[in-house]
Amino acid sequence: MKALFHAIQTANLLRNARIGGIIAPDQLRSELGAVKELPPIANFAIEASVPNWLIEKLDPRLPMAPHYQVFPTLDRRDVLLLATLQCANVQLRCVMQLSDPKVQDFLSDALDQGLFTVLFYIENTKQNAVLGVPFDLADPQALRRHMKEAKRCSDGLAPAVQLTNLASHTLFQPSLIAGHTVDDVVAILAGTPTAQEVNAALGEEPQDPTGASRTSLH
Repeated sequence: MKALFHAIQTANLLRNARIGGIIAPDQLRSELGAVKELPPIANFAIEASVPNWLIEKLDPRLPMAPHYQVFPTLDRRDVLLLATLQCANVQLRCVMQLSDPKVQDFLSDALDQGLFTVLFYIENTKQNAVLGVPFDLADPQALRRHMKEAKRCSDGLAPAVQLTNLASHTLFQPSLIAGHTVDDVVAILAGTPTAQEVNAALGEEPQDPTGASRTSLH
């Protein structure tokens, strides 16, 4: 039964979840050097390869609804941030571990610039796209405190992988836009995860990655 669950979990992750990273300012400028007209973006960005249909549905001409939540880990050492961006009936969900130094660089810049930026590499093409959405939290200092106090939790990357797995299911998060249901989702585990860490975390029995109710930041 455990092997079957693991196979189902892995199949779902392959379809709806991706491992992403944090791209620094110099590399971001290099990647976007050929783009003539850029939308407002910050200096750092989350980067990930995503399917073409996601880019088609994240239409910047349509209303975009961002939402940000934090989840403490079971040992209360680390904190996970779940950033959800919805356009029409699709959600992009980004999971970050606040103890990760590169995540802290990204979020500190996002707070300073007031923009949450994602660089997409479109799968099976040589194209990319960039998206910047408002990062205007009701209490930005709360997030800065979480980053300052966060320490790598005793379970390593497992809580972030488990939350990414949960977030890869459409029903995990309600719709943020009235009149639209969430029909498609891509979840990105962003930061500096290694394939070994992700594989090790996937091999564990699933559990509640937080042990606490989610806290909304926006």
